[in-house]
Amino acid sequence: MALDRQAIARETGADVQAATTFTPDTIWPQGPPGKVGFEYDPDRARATLAEAGYSAEVLTDIQLIASTGRRQLAEILVRNWQQSLAINVELIILPWAEYQERLHSRELPHMYLLAWYADYSSPYNFLADVFHSGSFENRAGFADATYDDLLAQAALEEDESEAQELYLCAERILVEEQAVVVPLYYYSVVLE
Repeated sequence: MALDRQAIARETGADVQAATTFTPDTIWPQGPPGKVGFEYDPDRARATLAEAGYSAEVLTDIQLIASTGRRQLAEILVRNWQQSLAINVELIILPWAEYQERLHSRELPHMYLLAWYADYSSPYNFLADVFHSGSFENRAGFADATYDDLLAQAALEEDESEAQELYLCAERILVEEQAVVVPLYYYSVVLE
């Protein structure tokens, strides 16, 4: 809610499409899902934080780490949070090797930047390979039994539209209910 993904996508200068889901639109077997995730609404974001007992005065010492290759994007995000929420986020830029070491150590700051590229064309590759509770790639340590069960059911479902519905339920847990990940954009170029 607090990030203007359209503006962020434009400001990066890359060939990208703003995202509200972690799984790119082109990966969904039945076509892009309907409304999933949060649209930009800074008033609602501030109200949600206030309802939860958070204010700019309370939200201090927030850190975002990024690799040197993601400096521009990280700076855009920090500015965006400052403008929409009036909070200051400390930006920590690390060389790639040190950044990777930090992510694998599980000594994570509040936020970090990371990209995921499809190994194969399935929502499972995004939702399970990255955020299943048993996945090595689950650096955030996210664990939700309902989420894992939905992924297991979807992987076994032979009906493509039923599988997509199960994946969509998992996606909603990931980006709405738990808000484990904040998708920013998808690259528009498909690598073959």
